[in-house]
Amino acid sequence: MTPEQKLVWVQIALTLLPLVTACVYLFGMVWHMGYLGVFNVDSSEFPLSTEMTLLTGISFLVIKLVPYIVYPVAAVFIFIILWVISALTFGWLARFGNWMRTYAARIGESALLRRVLMRVFKYSIEPHQIDGWGRAFERVSAWYFRYCYAIGTGLVISLMAYYSYCGGQEAAQSQIEKITQGTYAAANQLRYAKHPEGIPAIRIMCNSIQCTFWTKADGTIFLRHDQIDSVVISPENKKPAPKT
Repeated sequence: MTPEQKLVWVQIALTLLPLVTACVYLFGMVWHMGYLGVFNVDSSEFPLSTEMTLLTGISFLVIKLVPYIVYPVAAVFIFIILWVISALTFGWLARFGNWMRTYAARIGESALLRRVLMRVFKYSIEPHQIDGWGRAFERVSAWYFRYCYAIGTGLVISLMAYYSYCGGQEAAQSQIEKITQGTYAAANQLRYAKHPEGIPAIRIMCNSIQCTFWTKADGTIFLRHDQIDSVVISPENKKPAPKT
């Protein structure tokens, strides 16, 4: 690769970097929206910081896309196996290819096929008339591929954003299921006026004014900071590490 080609690739990477960053931010934002939406909390009241939004988007991509790496790896192994089989059976494959070419040439020399083709192409365009058609086809094809590229890119980003939104919903539903069963390790012991003895809760999100929690008894609740007596994560919620 020449230095000029390397420079072109660097320019392309620098051009795509803002787009990639924007997509990662979008995935993190919609994940947060999906998570809060399960608790009926407006994400505009409890926004994530830019750093946390980007980190959430990257985490989503890593968690969801890493399992799919096995497919290209498997494809490489399958290609190597097929390549080895082709090398071991090259002589037989060559004879089979020669037989197929001979059989195709025999079909092409058939008088019946010739008559059919002559009738089919009797009124077709002549070679000297194809220039205008060719230029029109090239223009239409160029615009069609541009349209497909734009629509396809937007569709992929939209599907990934929807997948991220569903991922946030799944995370929230998983937390609700675990705290309902009493197996949520990060459950908060929330104490406030209604439950001075404390109640297990999911701490959904906090801002500078209030926090929002979810409890099995009350559902989603909003409490100002001064309304909260204490919030404790009990060490009893965490499972002990297995002994080796």
